[in-house]
Amino acid sequence: MNLSHYRDPARRNARHLELIEKLQALPSVSTAAIGGFFPPSRDSGDSILELRGRAVSSPTYDVLSTAVSPGFFELLRTPLLKGRIFDAGDRLGGKPVAIVNETLAQEYFPGQDPLGQEVRVVSLSGPSPWLTIAGVVGDWKHMEWDARWLVSPMVFRPLSQDPSADGAIAVRTLGNPAGLARAISAQIQSAESSMPSEPVETLDSRLEKMRAYPRFRAFIVSFFALATLLITAVGLHGTLAEFVSRRVPEFGLRRAIGARTVHLFWLVVRQGGLPVVGGLAAGALAASGSGADCAKPARGLPAVESHEFSVAGGVTRDRGSDRHRLSSAPSCKR
Repeated sequence: MNLSHYRDPARRNARHLELIEKLQALPSVSTAAIGGFFPPSRDSGDSILELRGRAVSSPTYDVLSTAVSPGFFELLRTPLLKGRIFDAGDRLGGKPVAIVNETLAQEYFPGQDPLGQEVRVVSLSGPSPWLTIAGVVGDWKHMEWDARWLVSPMVFRPLSQDPSADGAIAVRTLGNPAGLARAISAQIQSAESSMPSEPVETLDSRLEKMRAYPRFRAFIVSFFALATLLITAVGLHGTLAEFVSRRVPEFGLRRAIGARTVHLFWLVVRQGGLPVVGGLAAGALAASGSGADCAKPARGLPAVESHEFSVAGGVTRDRGSDRHRLSSAPSCKR
């Protein structure tokens, strides 16, 4: 979504509200919202958080900031832990407010009540006004560029007070989201004909694209692991063959004094095969434990079923940069 041709922030706000109203008018849409980005992706750069009355000794770019419309937290089923969510009173020209996530509250206000505290987000494009924290919401994870799942400190501003020209539209549906793609695009075009038509994605398809790199990396690692296993197997075969060939005279002597073939077989297995089997078992247990650890970071997404999401996507641009990314907006049936 790009409304950069509207220079007046009030007109942008009006277009945002009209877009949401038109989408919510669709029979199968329960909630619609606009935000700078939606999980599991992140389309904003890290910023510094300043606290009123505290000096920043060693500033760290570790905070994500985005502007969201009413219904954003309801759509993502993000729980309100303390305070309030944005309402109609949070308008342009009013007292600047913000909502922070639980991670930010714990990191920057340990043992304190974050409500009523004043903070300011400093990004590469400049500082925001001082914002009064009005609420605290739960965390959700996002995927970094290197395929790691992280929980970052986050600051949410009401879209009405920070009407960005770029963003993404998300809808939650009551039916099959894939069947609403054409209707969603038509409603967006009817509300803003100058906006280029962007693809509508489900969350499943969005996740599949994001998982492509981790899967490719896993394929490469598995390929070399299999090659290593084959080389090791050939080496073990040669070692056991050498072990047996050197003890042929001993086996002949044992046979001469009454040892049976089965006894010689179990002798080779016990002295040469058991260490091999033990090593394979230890490797299998280590691989199983590593696989379980690798699966843990993917947990922690918002409490919404991935197969129920539908996404209205748009090309977004990071504020202060010229990078364009495909942004998606989830919507899900319930």
